[in-house]
Amino acid sequence: MKYPRLYNRASDDTSTMGLGPMKGVINAQVQRDKNKIPVLTMTYDKDDELAPQIKEGRIIVTTMGPRNDEKEQKFRITEIGGDELQSLSITANHIAGDLAYNVITKDISIANASAGQAFEAIKEALADPVPGLSFYSDILKVANLGWEFKSVESVTSILLGEDQEGDTVANTMEAMYQGEWLFDNYNLSLVQHGGDDTGLVVKYGRRLKSLTQDTNIDNTYNAIFPYSTYSPNTVAAEEGGEDFDGQGVVQYVGSGGAETYNSPYKGHTVNGHVKNGTFYHVEKVAKDNTVNDDTWYLIGNGQWIDEHFFSFDKTGAYIVNKVKAQGTVYVPDDSTEGQGLIVDYAGVGTIAYAGKGQVALWTSPFSGHTITGYRKNGSRWKIFAKAVDYNGKTWYCLGNRRTQWIDGQYLKLDKVTDYSQYGTHGILSVNGTKEKVKIQVPTGKYTKPRGKNSVRKPRYKKKTITVVKNMVNAMTGPGTGKSFKWSANKGSRWLITNIATDYQGKTWYQISTHIWVEESDAINFTSSGTVKPDYEEEQKRIAKTTGKIPVYRSPNGTRVYDQWLNVGDQVPITAQAESHGKTWYEIGEGKWVDASYFTFENNTDVPPGEDDGTDNEVQVQDVTVTLPNLVLTSPFMGDDERLRIKTVDLSSYNIQDPDKLQEVAEAYMKEYRIGYPNVSLTFNYQQICDEVDLYDLVLVQYDQLNLQQKAEVNSVLWDPLKEEFTQITIGDLPVSYEHVLGQYVQQTVEKNTHGLERKNQHLFGEMRRIVQLQGDDQKAALEKLGQKLDMTKDSYTRDRQNMLEQVEKIDGDVKDIQSWIDGGSNNVIQAYPNWRSPTELRAQTNDGGLMKFNSNGLEFLGRDNVLRTAISSDGRIAGEYVDFGRVDALSIKGVDIEGTGNIYCHSSGQSAVMSDAGFSATNGAYTIATNGYDIRLSAGSSTHWFTWNDLYRVFTGKKA
Repeated sequence: MKYPRLYNRASDDTSTMGLGPMKGVINAQVQRDKNKIPVLTMTYDKDDELAPQIKEGRIIVTTMGPRNDEKEQKFRITEIGGDELQSLSITANHIAGDLAYNVITKDISIANASAGQAFEAIKEALADPVPGLSFYSDILKVANLGWEFKSVESVTSILLGEDQEGDTVANTMEAMYQGEWLFDNYNLSLVQHGGDDTGLVVKYGRRLKSLTQDTNIDNTYNAIFPYSTYSPNTVAAEEGGEDFDGQGVVQYVGSGGAETYNSPYKGHTVNGHVKNGTFYHVEKVAKDNTVNDDTWYLIGNGQWIDEHFFSFDKTGAYIVNKVKAQGTVYVPDDSTEGQGLIVDYAGVGTIAYAGKGQVALWTSPFSGHTITGYRKNGSRWKIFAKAVDYNGKTWYCLGNRRTQWIDGQYLKLDKVTDYSQYGTHGILSVNGTKEKVKIQVPTGKYTKPRGKNSVRKPRYKKKTITVVKNMVNAMTGPGTGKSFKWSANKGSRWLITNIATDYQGKTWYQISTHIWVEESDAINFTSSGTVKPDYEEEQKRIAKTTGKIPVYRSPNGTRVYDQWLNVGDQVPITAQAESHGKTWYEIGEGKWVDASYFTFENNTDVPPGEDDGTDNEVQVQDVTVTLPNLVLTSPFMGDDERLRIKTVDLSSYNIQDPDKLQEVAEAYMKEYRIGYPNVSLTFNYQQICDEVDLYDLVLVQYDQLNLQQKAEVNSVLWDPLKEEFTQITIGDLPVSYEHVLGQYVQQTVEKNTHGLERKNQHLFGEMRRIVQLQGDDQKAALEKLGQKLDMTKDSYTRDRQNMLEQVEKIDGDVKDIQSWIDGGSNNVIQAYPNWRSPTELRAQTNDGGLMKFNSNGLEFLGRDNVLRTAISSDGRIAGEYVDFGRVDALSIKGVDIEGTGNIYCHSSGQSAVMSDAGFSATNGAYTIATNGYDIRLSAGSSTHWFTWNDLYRVFTGKKA
């Protein structure tokens, strides 16, 4: 028996005995698992003379297998425990486990890296460099590395870790390179296969049968029941788009009107034309997988129109969305005289109309009203209400609010006896003036009635006297009615009940039924106890208490009902619409009101989007898709009488028909290895432990499934004292996960979305597609391309044909270049200096030149070894001929610049434009322009045209 040896450090010379042989070993074993750090456990006599030297961190050297590269292995002690009265329990990790306590200090990101390059990058990034650390791999596969030092907990976390079921590869070397780790002290190897193919056959279910193995087979699914659930309102765009409620207007510049099509999808045909400026109700909208990836609208009769020729950003256009809410009518502080609001108003006005006939009365102050009568010029009328329509025009109600509204431009408040008034609250103080006035007073005598039979009572006689009183000028109306002197004590305070403005703009206060006083020196609001009425606050108060909002037939403020809502009314809201920047609420079938006059602050209000859940509408039932035969079976089910079925929900793959479900289900079975039996056999040393090692392959015979399958030794237990395996476990072969579901997701998107390549398409690809389109499809695509490139609108509208010709030219050039490259050459690409560690790729071109590709860039040389085309890593591009879709630059230098559109220059408020139409320059105040024949000089609103003959005559004094 060969004893393990104890050393102080891993760097100690192992050809010596170190601290000494560990003769106190009672028992020891090394657990080696597939792609795991080996672990040594040991029980040691505490009375042995070397026992005091056994400390955490010291090194034990022993064997861990029969092969030469498994001998003389170092294990670092990580834990010491056990019954100190009798023995020590020691745990030590293989020295490669030191990397579990090391980290990387920088990000690692390498494209197409070999396993050797990956390990070298890790080694260079170690926070604590490990002397003697080496690596070997026979794997030729390359992988894209992406490890961020902030998220890497330990080095072993990026070395070890098997691939997992799912759509992506695990981010470890083991998974990315699909290898098996071998550990020989600090010499690490990642190889394609770490063991030998032994040819040993093990029959499952006979002498090796155990409860664990039988359970593993029974738990192997050999069939799946796949299904997918979707909601009908999420049907793919190919089925005709989504329901939509709105009204828009055709916007098309050109003869004949905008083209409509029988479908918004590829392969559609023209089925009509619609005129510019015509409004249409929209029934459906399609946005996904459409021609040009544009939004298309169904405007009736099977006619679809492209979004580039249809607008909702016009008065009268709107878009409707269903909501469920409840709100209360109110008037915001900033909208007391807002558009679309009716408020109480009192006053007297005069009809002022200079035209023929009379002034019309209307059913409402808002759009959609009708005429109910007329009023003569010069007639005076009381005013009862006021409103402002959505065009900013003021209207007055002369009586009945459903029949007597007049346009405010024909009712004047500046005629004698005209006025407007508001109820208010305030207190004024009287100044007045001392005046002599004559009054009658009793004399103390009385007159007797005449005649014997008179029934009249005697009356006191009166006399007229002159006294001095404090007097104030007053009128029976605000600037109208009878003038008189009102006697009031100086300093007395009086309650104000109304405030008015007369035809001259003077302010009057009412302090009694027939007493109005003017705001003048006769009164004041500076004395103690006075309160001056706030005109603006009174307007707000009246609006907030008497306000009414009209009800419309559609959400665009164009057709009004003879109905309105009062401030404080709480109503249910069933839909919301946007029209020309304004929001509208539907409060009943075909009844719309201005949303700006709603609040949701009351306890019982429910804002849109926050439904309380009551009175729910019937929900559309989900649809479940299954296979015609319901169950998909594995080809490895063998002669099993009964299926072992797993239910699989594939709804996340947006499946809506059985054919797609079949395809995804098959991919699922392949990725998750449905039907493959799980091998897990454990042997003791009396069976085959002396015949195999870790990673070795054996054949397992499944008579029940009529299947013979290779399996791998995935765990061994080694006794370093007896130098033999005491236990071996056989498991499944390493699974090379195909991640086919991830691929299927991509394939499914490509199949179901004919326009996906366009959504992610490069500029040249977009141009190629434009050349292939026709009619308005081509016009819309050109417009979209122009917008994408930030071109001026004239370039893709007025000069559309020029733009199309340039697109066709660029597309032709691209075809030539692509054809040249695709023709390629038969010359072999060589790696320089070699494929093991290449620094450059080289290939000869057909014309005898050379291609070079290295970390500094890509270059193509001519036969004369002079550069023709290059892209360098420092950001430079060189080429003899260049075709671009768009160039953004700070500086462009050249000899000739040719174009068919416009050239613009803007700086510090000054601009210049040059095109085939001419040239102009302006600083905002002054402009000079020429069309090639004449010159225009402008200053403000003044413009003068000059011909070349005029200028020649000015400068030479001669005729041209």
